[in-house]
Amino acid sequence: MAAGEPERTLFFLLRTLLPVLTAAALAACSGSDSPLQLPEADLEGAGAAVVELIEQRRQTVAASPSAESWGRLGMAYQAHEFNGAAAECYGQAARMAQDQYRWPYLQGMALTNSDPEQAAVLFERAVQLDPSNPAVYVRYGDLLLNLGRSLEARRQYERALAQDADSTHALYGLAQTDLLSSDPQAARKRLERARQIAPFHGEVRQLLSQTYRRLGMDAEAESESQAALTFSEGSAPPDPVYAQVLDQSASSQALTRRGLERARKGQFAEAEEFFRRVLADGKGNARDYANLGAALAGQNRLDEAMMAYRRALEIDPLESFAHYNMGLALSQSGQHEAAAKHLETALDIDPTYADAYNALGLSHLQRGDKAQAINSFSEAVRLNPGLLPARSNLAKSLADSGQVARAIEEWQAVLEVDPNHLETLYNLAIAQSMVRRYAESVRYFQRGIELAPNSSLFARGLAWQLATAPAPDLRDGQRAVQLARPVVQRFPQDPQALDLLAAALAESGDFDRAAGLAQRALLSARSQGQHGLAAQIATRLGLYQEKKPFRQPPGRY
Repeated sequence: MAAGEPERTLFFLLRTLLPVLTAAALAACSGSDSPLQLPEADLEGAGAAVVELIEQRRQTVAASPSAESWGRLGMAYQAHEFNGAAAECYGQAARMAQDQYRWPYLQGMALTNSDPEQAAVLFERAVQLDPSNPAVYVRYGDLLLNLGRSLEARRQYERALAQDADSTHALYGLAQTDLLSSDPQAARKRLERARQIAPFHGEVRQLLSQTYRRLGMDAEAESESQAALTFSEGSAPPDPVYAQVLDQSASSQALTRRGLERARKGQFAEAEEFFRRVLADGKGNARDYANLGAALAGQNRLDEAMMAYRRALEIDPLESFAHYNMGLALSQSGQHEAAAKHLETALDIDPTYADAYNALGLSHLQRGDKAQAINSFSEAVRLNPGLLPARSNLAKSLADSGQVARAIEEWQAVLEVDPNHLETLYNLAIAQSMVRRYAESVRYFQRGIELAPNSSLFARGLAWQLATAPAPDLRDGQRAVQLARPVVQRFPQDPQALDLLAAALAESGDFDRAAGLAQRALLSARSQGQHGLAAQIATRLGLYQEKKPFRQPPGRY
């Protein structure tokens, strides 16, 4: 008998007997006159709101025991980590509604840590009901992988991927099975695809780093390792069933977590509601008030936000998060000097506060001090290499100060973490053109067009390079005209748009129309007071009148 066969046989028998046991339990339950036994949990220290919620759910079950009432009681227990009681409730719900996958699924989740073998049986029962929820298969695969049953895990990840071809968690799971079967190339392909789908999936970036190291790709491995630092927190697959469990939580910690999740998604009004619920019992701490202030600031209610920050600092003058957010709010309201003082105080309290250094850099920029801004942004990046806003701000400041080569390095570091960051792609394309690396400029503009096909900014930049690049292999006059025409249609009085189309027509050999458009561009620039641009257009007009296209200076290779 092959290794593992006894385990599979036992698993099959348990799975086969489960419906029989369930039917017997139901028969016993229905024929009994004994009082309903509700699972107990030690609620000491759980908080009044939690105790009240669970007691309400218990009363509902006692009054009307159904699959739904049992399940909702289980959710209330599980949301507050009383997993043993939750598992009992879910078991009752599963016996009363044998066609619903969510009860054995949630029961399996409740038992994952305490009894993983039984959890596997329950997950198998759930997937037999064929749920249209990829998270079920992903979580089952994760459990099987932890139990050392990688072939079975692989099957579940494949089923998840069949339902959702963009499930990065399924791709991540399959990559783990690839590595266990000594196939790092297959793992690499899956992980690179997952990175393209979701650049912010931290586990993917970390496992990709390990995979690159196994393949001897040390530079790529280091880059992915740096990217993983930015997204170090674990993540779970999107799961509407388990989301219902999390929504049951009434503890202050859970409410805070849910508020922070909403704030990260930009749902500041919902975040405010959760933070106010945390503060409702009058026991809120400084961080709770600071969180509320941040939610209010996100709704541009700055006066209310600053009141919340002041309350936070009354409770704890050393709450660095409150000082940081007060600095942001003051800066947003134009009080830059006061903002800088709060940010500096935050850094006195916590010298490793990278976000505060980034905000202080912006404050320096607003006060016209580029050198100090660069120092602050650099310190933010040193403390947290994965803090992308700080890297972007540092790159812009360096470029504005004439340090274009350094700026390019910082922008490239941003793209290593987020390859689809449009603003960075555009800035890199412009910067590469400034240092006469036209092929690189074309590459970044082209990537931007692929991601944002309706962007006039990327259309302008790419059309200009295709029309005026010094290297013949980079030029494409016809495509430049195709890109430039919609820009002129959208901005018919814009001298730069007219100048762009003129250059594209000249590259296509249509010098008469190019000269006519250049004349219009020249008049428009002069009428708008753009005299520097007018001088450049006049030079190009002369070339078109001589039947010559315009060329940028020779490139660097």
